[in-house]
Amino acid sequence: MRVQPTLRFVPALAGLTAAFMMSTALAGETAVYGGPIGGTDIGAAYLPPQPGLYMGAGYIGVTSDDFRDVNGDKVPLDTGFDASAGVVGFNYVYDTKIFGGNIATSAQFGYGRRCIRFGERHCSSGTADIYSDLFFWSKYLGGGEAGNPGLAPLPYGLTVGGGLGVTMPTGRYDKHEPVNTGGNTWIVSPNLAVSYLTGPKYSLGGDGTEFSARLFYSMPQKNRDTDFDAGTVVNVDWAITERYGNWQVGLAGQQAKQIDGDKLPNGLRTNDSKFSSGSVGPVVSVFLPSLGSQLKVKAAANYDAENTFSGYSLVMIMGWKVF
Repeated sequence: MRVQPTLRFVPALAGLTAAFMMSTALAGETAVYGGPIGGTDIGAAYLPPQPGLYMGAGYIGVTSDDFRDVNGDKVPLDTGFDASAGVVGFNYVYDTKIFGGNIATSAQFGYGRRCIRFGERHCSSGTADIYSDLFFWSKYLGGGEAGNPGLAPLPYGLTVGGGLGVTMPTGRYDKHEPVNTGGNTWIVSPNLAVSYLTGPKYSLGGDGTEFSARLFYSMPQKNRDTDFDAGTVVNVDWAITERYGNWQVGLAGQQAKQIDGDKLPNGLRTNDSKFSSGSVGPVVSVFLPSLGSQLKVKAAANYDAENTFSGYSLVMIMGWKVF
């Protein structure tokens, strides 16, 4: 029996808000929502089966010269957005189970540079807001070709998960600046995840076809420096991939939509600033047995953009077990 990586290492970086990369307006008026850097994509519901500390490090870059209005039309202005960041993350899997599932806590940190151009270009460099899954619970339910994931090389069947994510306003922020690397906003993001891996019999020619998704319900709190109160956002990360030995390849995407209007200082809500953003692209992951680590690379392009930039992104992440 060939030994394969049962679960990915990259959950160590399943955080750092997407808002760090795609905020589009002034300091207090941004597209605000919680979620993972580059999306959770593959293995959304998985946790490493062994307890211990896992670590990840990576890079993300985003570029665009195409800002879209509330109707999704390109605005007739000289606009641009580019950002890059280096990130590190930690994921601790506890040596205990709750209702038969594994439990973990994670935290992610980043430092980067972000620039926005609406005629005049403004840039900011500094720390990003910390994202943490205060807890994430994952349970393997089975139902696939193989039974016990501890005995099988791959977790065939269904795995479900859920947790509570929090974005902490720890990044660099100045309300007088047109762009910041921090959002100065607490974001509470309860979330649910599911991953289903078929056996080889029902795959696309590999060891199994994986369907994964993680749904976030993001509730930004008021920015006390500006009284800006962003509306609730629903965002889902997904991936459809095929496993070939130590390789996993396929498509991954994200769709985010603001469902409540932003609340103005007078207490009224407005729909004029609601945003929507969707992207999709290829993802490739490989387990490196000689290093005991996993490398993931993903590229994406926007197919949907309202009140935000439409652009391109690149994510590279490597993760490994510390102890």
